[in-house]
Amino acid sequence: MRDDVAGKFRSEDFDRIHRESLLAGRERENAENAFRMGNLNFAIYTFDVGVVLQFAEGEQTLFVVFDDADVELLRVVEVNSNWIRSSV
Repeated sequence: MRDDVAGKFRSEDFDRIHRESLLAGRERENAENAFRMGNLNFAIYTFDVGVVLQFAEGEQTLFVVFDDADVELLRVVEVNSNWIRSSV
């Protein structure tokens, strides 16, 4: 976690965000059924001041946050998708 955001969120905050997200149990299944394109692998949320990527595999969830739009997004997705799959 970056020093400038340390203390801004608690572990419980991320647990709640995940429970209420598209990547949580039933919501994930609903999205997969609605789009009929296979597994939902990650989610991207865009806000006024940043971008959040959420990856979930099994019981693990990884959040990656950017406040700068100058990011090679596809490379970030590839690296984090591989990392969370290998960490299960």
